[in-house]
Amino acid sequence: MSSSCFANHPPRPSTPLTSERVRRVLRESMGEGGVTATVVAARLGTSLRTLHRHLAREGTPFGALLDRARYEVAVAHLCDQRLSIGEIARVLGFGRTSSFTRAFRRWAGCTPIEYRRRSATRYEMDLSAVG
Repeated sequence: MSSSCFANHPPRPSTPLTSERVRRVLRESMGEGGVTATVVAARLGTSLRTLHRHLAREGTPFGALLDRARYEVAVAHLCDQRLSIGEIARVLGFGRTSSFTRAFRRWAGCTPIEYRRRSATRYEMDLSAVG
């Protein structure tokens, strides 16, 4: 078989990595209660085993993706300041505010309250530089 038989076929469009799709689903699903690998697999139309196998092939554990999505959503809410720390903890699926605070300290090196204060100070400094 010659290689010319493949010349008429367009290349397959690249599909997003499973980890990218999982991140998107996690961010979109935050606030709907406990977001688990089982829930994400179902939303992606795959089995839990297949999801874990694809993530393992990419070298990205589900827990790391969940932590990253929680951190990103937490930072957005902390900067927005409409929700209390307790409400943010619930949105992210933490049963207790203290659990969220410990996790956030691990992610950011400071507590959510400290992060919120720093982001407010930065915002005020940015405004004063403009005006």
